[in-house]
Amino acid sequence: MKSMTKEFSGRDRFLLVILGVVILALLYYLWVDVPVRNGAKEAKSNIEALETQKTALEAQLVKINSWRTEAEQNERLGRPDSFMPSYNASKEELDFLNTTLADTRDYYIGFTQITREGDQIRRSFALDFSAVDYNAAVEVLSALENSHIRCLIGDLSVYTADDVDSLMSGPVTVNATATFYETMHDGVEDKELPADTAAE
Repeated sequence: MKSMTKEFSGRDRFLLVILGVVILALLYYLWVDVPVRNGAKEAKSNIEALETQKTALEAQLVKINSWRTEAEQNERLGRPDSFMPSYNASKEELDFLNTTLADTRDYYIGFTQITREGDQIRRSFALDFSAVDYNAAVEVLSALENSHIRCLIGDLSVYTADDVDSLMSGPVTVNATATFYETMHDGVEDKELPADTAAE
């Protein structure tokens, strides 16, 4: 009876070793390297998402702290609480301005821009008016800052006529910039609503 065993030559054994190494390398690539690379890529993506979320939360925290500081300052100064009406409250704001400025002379209101950051809408405007005296001008400005609609005055300049020696006597002219604040809560978007800068 003939034996079926065959003695492998050195070349055959070398080829078998090479084949074994290739198979092991392929198995390592498929079962170890690829999952590790995919896991690292997913972990990096998760870290970037968390960093983006952290940045957004930090910005929101800064905004909340700013509002809290403003509310505390208003409370110290005895200013009444104001609210932010829902967008679009431009008619209500314009009616309020016209009523407040009714006793002034030659007043001008020019809305310059609307900006949106998240749910907050800022409606900035330029304001020029003449008052019979400094105290009357202060009353108008106080009415704006203490209005039931949140309004903050920015730049402010008060002028007298050239022939008047004191700011406290005679008519004055006021140039100011101010901003009404609105919210998108219960607001309805329209074609005037700008893009959300917070989303950008």
